[in-house]
Amino acid sequence: MSICKYESVTAHTNTGQELRNITIELNRGESLAVLGTNGSGKSLMGKLFAGELPIVAGTASPAKRSILLSFERIAAIIEEDFIEADITEATILNPGLTALDLIKRESGMSDISPELIERFNLTAKQHTAIRHLSTGEIAKSLLIAALLAEPDLLILDEPYDGLDVESRSLAAAAIDSVIDHGTAVVLILNRIEEIPSKCNRIAILDHAEIILCGERDQILHSETMHRLFDLHHLLPDTLPGESRKQEPKTDSEGRLVSFRNVTVQYGDSIVLNGINWDLIPGEHWQISGPNGCGKSTLLSLISGDHQQAYCNDITLFGTKRGSGETVWDIKQQVGIVSALLQRDYRVGGSLLSAVISGFHDSIGLYVKSSPKEEREAHQWLAIAGMQKQANLPFRRLSYGEQRMALILRAMVKRPAVLVLDEPCLGLDPINRQLVLNLVNYIGKTGGTTILYVTHHDEDRIESIHKRIRFIPAVSGGFTLALSDQK
Repeated sequence: MSICKYESVTAHTNTGQELRNITIELNRGESLAVLGTNGSGKSLMGKLFAGELPIVAGTASPAKRSILLSFERIAAIIEEDFIEADITEATILNPGLTALDLIKRESGMSDISPELIERFNLTAKQHTAIRHLSTGEIAKSLLIAALLAEPDLLILDEPYDGLDVESRSLAAAAIDSVIDHGTAVVLILNRIEEIPSKCNRIAILDHAEIILCGERDQILHSETMHRLFDLHHLLPDTLPGESRKQEPKTDSEGRLVSFRNVTVQYGDSIVLNGINWDLIPGEHWQISGPNGCGKSTLLSLISGDHQQAYCNDITLFGTKRGSGETVWDIKQQVGIVSALLQRDYRVGGSLLSAVISGFHDSIGLYVKSSPKEEREAHQWLAIAGMQKQANLPFRRLSYGEQRMALILRAMVKRPAVLVLDEPCLGLDPINRQLVLNLVNYIGKTGGTTILYVTHHDEDRIESIHKRIRFIPAVSGGFTLALSDQK
């Protein structure tokens, strides 16, 4: 029984993104993995299946009831929540939209069985405002809602990105169960190893067209698959801006960052508990821990973006917080990539201007760039193979292309500390390996100290020899376990 059918369809967004000549049909119980490089049109395919993309040619019979889960959807929900609620009043009088509220709203159900919530380890967070949840926890809430809603077609755009190891396993089992129960499922993926074993079909996109579609084993072993994903970037002998390497600012004991008994909590809810840690120049750290443990909170304390830094004993780059420094004094020392930054980077401007904005620590470019800045930004784009896209609007780029641009933005000024909060989210295998190689090169050549958050141990970086693991604290929240990298 056909769930949806598209014949010679051309569709495009109001920003000019386009899919061309799409012919595909999905039947009840079928599952399809959509693969392709960054910018190939994978997320547009998700929107097409969900009925969210205007069709200008061809014929289409979309699914009657479809649900699309994506990082764009998560970002939209968070933005809506901040617009609708006054932050001060919501904190004191009303928690705002909670995880349970979100599940009820998105599923259309008022009575939620606790089984799925417990299965995804969200029981303790179900009454927490979503503004205090991690991206992974919001993603799990939306997945629960989608499973409860039982659509005819479930479209999952990078469903495992941002999830810790246990949550990825739980999500995979839930997706397998949905397929077994006859729901048609489309998975848009960058990591080939994340294709479910029960997924029976694969489509490959390139330049906004389906170039190959067929049975799983046939596609995985095809020459097209090998040719598309076996490319690689070569790094130059030296990276742009060697002269920009900063002399790191440290305290009298040579520490970039010092935390002493740092605690962060919201009301009665403790996030970080009794954190003691020093960051020494040249000591690179890999950071891991479950969703919601406070990894992003720790990084926001370092980048100067968290208000509770002022009520804690924190020294950043030789200055104790609250002793007269400005947030810009801190940001000059830090280059950062995170899902939060990507969500907030919604200004106009080109890809080139987004990269140049890294020199000025701004979201958007509000001053005239120098010829040297423009030259170095073009050199960074060339390393990533994005120089032909330099003048394209940043917001027209795919999620993965935007993430790659923000990684370059963080690197251009050669910061004292490079903060990478799951930098490989949304990146195809080629760009993921490029980023890992770049970070490893920077770690080996000195001048920049690296903090690298990842849920994927397979994405290890050779030059990182220290590890932070978030573990439950006895009196609530999480604390740090520090060790050498094995």
